[in-house]
Amino acid sequence: MKQKIYLIIFVVSILMFAQNAGALTSPSAQQIEILQREILVLQSLIKNYNLYKEPVAGSYIAVDISSNSLLLQKNAENQFPMASVTKLMNAVVSLENINRISR
Repeated sequence: MKQKIYLIIFVVSILMFAQNAGALTSPSAQQIEILQREILVLQSLIKNYNLYKEPVAGSYIAVDISSNSLLLQKNAENQFPMASVTKLMNAVVSLENINRISR
């Protein structure tokens, strides 16, 4: 995927350089359309690349509460010191509100 991104960036930069150097005349409607499609593909690849980044936390666990299935985990078997009171209160308030919403 990175190779395709680099290729698209390379092609766009070559076309821009060639146009600035006077090697190309004004671009045709077809060339503009092709570049616009390539830019959309590049934007889509970048957006998808950012969506699939792994969380940077030392450990985490994510569970789908509707099916009670494990979605993601990292170092879930390790024990860690208790979280801060703010984090614990955030969890309590969230659980209370989830119970109210589901009733």
